Amino acid sequence: HSGTMSLTVCEVEAEARHLSAADRAELAQRLFASVEDEESAESESQVEQAWLEEADRRYQRYLAGDTQSVAATDARARVRVRLRERSRG
Repeated sequence: HSGTMSLTVCEVEAEARHLSAADRAELAQRLFASVEDEESAESESQVEQAWLEEADRRYQRYLAGDTQSVAATDARARVRVRLRERSRG
């Protein structure tokens, strides 16, 4: 918005009450969606940060010799076995 005037929540609400019920419903949906988008972006950012921290912890443990690496082909084979076991039981 390019205007210099900033509206308060109460002022916006008062103006919105002059809209038809359908327009208020549409406005409410748009506002709710904008909040969901922000929360989703924040959540995704938090998840990404947590995975980066976990990857760093795992790498540090590897460098310290606390864990060993596993070839990707072996890791995939192990996952396939576990998935088959789950689907049976």
